[in-house]
Amino acid sequence: MMRRTLPLLAAAMLSAPAVAAPSDILDGLEDLTSGKHQWEGAIGLTVGYGPAYVGSNDYGVGLKPALYLRYGRFSISTGAGFTTRRADQVLRGLGVDVWSTERLRVSLAARLDRGRSESASPALAGMGDVEGTLRARISALWRLDEGWRLGAALSIDALGRGQGTAGELSFSRERALTHDTVWTWGGSLTMGDATYMRSYYGVSATQAANTGYPLYAPSAGLRDVALSTGLRSELAKDWVGYVNMGVSQALGPLLDSPLVEQPLGWGVNAGVAWRF
Repeated sequence: MMRRTLPLLAAAMLSAPAVAAPSDILDGLEDLTSGKHQWEGAIGLTVGYGPAYVGSNDYGVGLKPALYLRYGRFSISTGAGFTTRRADQVLRGLGVDVWSTERLRVSLAARLDRGRSESASPALAGMGDVEGTLRARISALWRLDEGWRLGAALSIDALGRGQGTAGELSFSRERALTHDTVWTWGGSLTMGDATYMRSYYGVSATQAANTGYPLYAPSAGLRDVALSTGLRSELAKDWVGYVNMGVSQALGPLLDSPLVEQPLGWGVNAGVAWRF
């Protein structure tokens, strides 16, 4: 079974912020209605190796397609940030830019979250599945000088299926090594409310009876801090590839969860795509 790889911020850090977008909302809307924007797309394949979940000691390989389509301010993507020709952050799922300037980009996105299956790791046997849901995400990205970027995002369980709310703060820096190759490095801090923490890292009375784990009801708090670095290169006129690696350290309530076997984890992923 394909397992989730370590969150490496690939979408945020392997693509640059909005520097090629219109200078303000009015210009952007005018471009959309006048047909100035062109369609952009990409199809590719990504592979990753990492823990089944943050804090897991069970590692696996995941292979999945990379799909990206965009027209103007609207996009749909599996989250492969290296697939766009534009100097933009790629929004995972169905996204729209609600404000875009040379320095600031504010976006909304919606995506399906499959939750978590107890079959993803032996440590989850008897825990039951975390039900899938639709996540709504609002994010902001600030472009600073010398390739620095700061980001903030908030993701909520739009269907109220017990997954709760998660937030993220991030930073990254991008540097061109050659005309075709870019080096990016950065980090993130992820946090969750009590509902999120209990869904993914808590142990209820029923779960305790099924697994032998002690009862645990974590509060809201930090989930993990992650650092990553990667290279993105234009392989040919219509082809691009990337490789990215990172480490993640569990924090806060996760450190007391019986599900967290290894607080420090690592992962690597790579991909290639054809653009059109």
